[in-house]
Amino acid sequence: MRINHMSSIAVAAFAAFAAFVSACGGGGDGNTSLGGGSTPVLTSITISAPSMSVAASGTLQLTVSPKDQFGKSISANISWSSSAPTLAFVNSSDLVIGIVAGTATMTAQSGTMSASTTITVTGGGTFPASAIVTIPALSFAPAQTDIAMTGTVSFQFPAEAHNVIFTSGNGAPADIQVTTNVNVSQQFNTRGAFEYVCTLHPGMQGTVVVH
Repeated sequence: MRINHMSSIAVAAFAAFAAFVSACGGGGDGNTSLGGGSTPVLTSITISAPSMSVAASGTLQLTVSPKDQFGKSISANISWSSSAPTLAFVNSSDLVIGIVAGTATMTAQSGTMSASTTITVTGGGTFPASAIVTIPALSFAPAQTDIAMTGTVSFQFPAEAHNVIFTSGNGAPADIQVTTNVNVSQQFNTRGAFEYVCTLHPGMQGTVVVH
């Protein structure tokens, strides 16, 4: 009889403990009401710039700010586009390059979120019909080459092997494959900004701007 009495006490104590745990939210859902299950997601993108204009052949650094639903900065993969890439071009470093006078809308997009800003390109000027790009060490010099439309750029290759692979701009000339100790000239017949890289040496990049 004593054993049965103690068992009854143990059962009653366990039942009371279970009721207490249930009342305190011990089922594992307690963090939800505190926002513990909320995951930051991209809800807005804003663009800022020190100016809304850039000179032809000049550059303008944009700043893009993606934010989450809490208004805090969030990492996002941003892709850029220009409504008029023959007037102004924007690259993956958020840098606008002015080409000829006019206006163009720059749009930053990530998934379904986007933001736009209109940039005015001022001035015109005269640009050379030819230019030279040298390859000292592991770089292209100059990093930006400005020429007139239908102009030519001569790439001067050293003894070390390099190539010139165009990565942006419709109307870019043919790529220059692995080359050493020779000068190769390319004609640019389309207005725009043409980025290129040396795929043999990561970080080597340049731009030809055709006005």
